[in-house]
Amino acid sequence: MLEQPPAFGAELRRLRIAAGLTLAQLASSVHYSKGQLSKIETGQKRPSPELARLCDATLDADGALASLVPTRPPRTATTRPSKRDHVASGTTGAVPSWTKLLPLDRRLRLRVAR
Repeated sequence: MLEQPPAFGAELRRLRIAAGLTLAQLASSVHYSKGQLSKIETGQKRPSPELARLCDATLDADGALASLVPTRPPRTATTRPSKRDHVASGTTGAVPSWTKLLPLDRRLRLRVAR
């Protein structure tokens, strides 16, 4: 499954080839690995906004690549809070809610709950 719309990767590849750069040369100038850039070009990995800005500067793209990258990754509906989040917030009922106000470590919180 692709982690990003293919527009960024395709545009990055188009601009890189138009600039006459190999993947290794672009990777060297933006200080990312060739493998990472390859995955981004093929849509297997999501580019960071920082990488998009670096590639824009290297390829003289005037912000074209940065405009294709969302500033925050989209949240999926399947993302659920972990058990640790519940314990820290005191919502599970296993740990009294007043313990979230104390600077106790996890083991001590578990002893208090017993």
